Amino acid sequence: MSVAVGIDVAEERKGLDLVAIDGDRRVVTRFSRATIAQAAATVAKIRPDVVCIDSPPAWASSGRSRAAEREFRQLGIRDAV
Repeated sequence: MSVAVGIDVAEERKGLDLVAIDGDRRVVTRFSRATIAQAAATVAKIRPDVVCIDSPPAWASSGRSRAAEREFRQLGIRDAV
């Protein structure tokens, strides 16, 4: 059975909204205000066919980088267009 996960990325203090649906569009699981660790663990456990991420349209332009940006950099993923 196919599963898709959608994650609405926000600052960790606000939490991440996450929903997983199956091929019949039934909700498999959902979180409101999840931590990055909870979201990562959920994705690892479910092993979805696709993960859709709603995130800011660009890297932080001033000040401190976002937690997700720092984690992407650790994986070698840099600013992309």
